[in-house]
Amino acid sequence: MNEGRNPPRGVLNFPVQLEAFTREGESAPGVLYVANSNFDLLYNSATLQAYDLEVINRILDTRCTSERRELCSVIPRNSVYLSLDLGDLELIEPEEGEELLIDEAFIGSYTQTMKLGPGGTRLYLTVQGVADITHADVAPDGRFDCGAGFGAGEACTDHFTTTDRERAASRDIHFSPGPMALYAGALEELGLPVGTGNYLLVTDRDESVSLFVDRLEDGARPTLTDVARGVVTGGAVTLTFEPRSKIVWAPTVSGARVARLSPAIDASTDPALLEDARLAVHPAFSVRDLSSGASADFRQVAFDPRPDRDEVYILSRAPAALIIANRYGDLSSYPTPSLVAERVIDLGTGPSRLELATFEVGGEPSLFAFITSFDSRDLYVVDLDRGELLSVAAGLSGPFSFVVDTARERIYIAEYRTSVVRFVDLAPMLACLEGGATSTSECTPELLGFLGVPNALEGLR
Repeated sequence: MNEGRNPPRGVLNFPVQLEAFTREGESAPGVLYVANSNFDLLYNSATLQAYDLEVINRILDTRCTSERRELCSVIPRNSVYLSLDLGDLELIEPEEGEELLIDEAFIGSYTQTMKLGPGGTRLYLTVQGVADITHADVAPDGRFDCGAGFGAGEACTDHFTTTDRERAASRDIHFSPGPMALYAGALEELGLPVGTGNYLLVTDRDESVSLFVDRLEDGARPTLTDVARGVVTGGAVTLTFEPRSKIVWAPTVSGARVARLSPAIDASTDPALLEDARLAVHPAFSVRDLSSGASADFRQVAFDPRPDRDEVYILSRAPAALIIANRYGDLSSYPTPSLVAERVIDLGTGPSRLELATFEVGGEPSLFAFITSFDSRDLYVVDLDRGELLSVAAGLSGPFSFVVDTARERIYIAEYRTSVVRFVDLAPMLACLEGGATSTSECTPELLGFLGVPNALEGLR
């Protein structure tokens, strides 16, 4: 009968996923969405929050007086954090008229993935605590709507925390209870007219992949249309769309393998029949020339965005490395379709997430890979043009999901272990590269302050 304790307003509690939203007419992202997981079950729910990135960056740039910039903490006004004894930490509240926390709602615990849908009109979250997908509509100013009111301590309503499965159930198609990775794409990228809606691919702990169609109509929810079982060996924690083939890649956490799927939807598909759409399962790639063999654990793939480059980048936890291969693979030299590792760049233990970003260096665009490592507590930077590790930013606590802000030359990292969002400045690294530095230890990102207050669960220290 104990209903538990509501999360206090504006408190980060094991943030697990971040997404950035750029308001219409702006060049830099203005809103940072944070999905807190409530991993320790301290509260009766987790939270979905929206923070103003302009306010946070301005505070860190102009009001941080500590000699050690990494000790500045930005918090909402009248926060419960103010009652804590925080030693050398400098707490900074927004000034009158500054809106730091712009939206907040209660959601189920244990979010696994959060993605901002195409066009920035809807957020999708896979939430294991409710064994379903939660969605929230996003307004042009970045505020979200999931049936809850900001500041009222309300939870997202059932309409926003459940999906439509009735028609699928009538065909004996059932969504599994452990949703993990999620990819959200526009149906137009498959050849349907603009405005038709979105489609979602969702992996599950039982090695299945589900297909949902979301028509984005008033009162509509994502609709389950098909489930492919036994496709992703050991499961997959990320999904990535390969735009040339229009196939979604699912790197597996068990075995040196990358599964590949796509909706059986194209320009000839009748939009009225989308609720009957099925999944197409394509031949998986085995990854060759790795010493780990069947014990390999892949976490993410990314594709070189340049039209004249064919590299695919595979983030591997075992071996702990960034693997570079050709996205088309080798279809003749091996008994199964294969990706051959052309280069393996060693990383610290526990690589978690990967993002690619292009910055101008010396007047020319340069492509970098940024990689968080939860176990070694580092941020790795790989120069993909040179194919080598450039630098390592140490001193983090538990880096996981992150966002690269190319306009501001910054990175925002969810520090899962200590329940904060760390801000990292890339400007010193880029300035160093402009100067022609050649040492891999010279050009390092600078740790700034963070959003929230560090509060580590004992077992994760």
